[in-house]
Amino acid sequence: MGVDLKTFNMMIKSYGKAGMYEKMQSVMDFMQRRFFSPTIITYNTVIDVFGKAGEIEKMDKHFNRMKHLGVKPNTVTYCSLVNAYGKAGLIDKVDSIMRHVENSDVVLETPFFNGVISAYGRAGDIEKMDELFLAMKERNCELIASLLLA
Repeated sequence: MGVDLKTFNMMIKSYGKAGMYEKMQSVMDFMQRRFFSPTIITYNTVIDVFGKAGEIEKMDKHFNRMKHLGVKPNTVTYCSLVNAYGKAGLIDKVDSIMRHVENSDVVLETPFFNGVISAYGRAGDIEKMDELFLAMKERNCELIASLLLA
């Protein structure tokens, strides 16, 4: 039984959580040498790790690489990006993600809306928060109570 993509993704996530970014990159390099193509799960893992660590530049690099290679972002990708940009106070980047999502066929779910509303809340844009809250209600999404306490 050999190593598979799931194993690589788990290693990337574990190294990322431990802050061992060089090891994380070495796993990705090894994958490439062995002709394993990173999947949306691989990229979502890397984007989430760098986003949570506040490594916005590295996160953006992998997001751009993912798109360049034709791996289509999904709601998990956009949630990770929005959460990281919101925490970093990069509301213009949140606006950019909103434009990306509007021009895609990605189904917007509760976690995405919660992240965007939180980002605009941190930025003090109450009008945009209200607008997104109404959009959530139209889609029958639930607002997570912890968001209101953040």
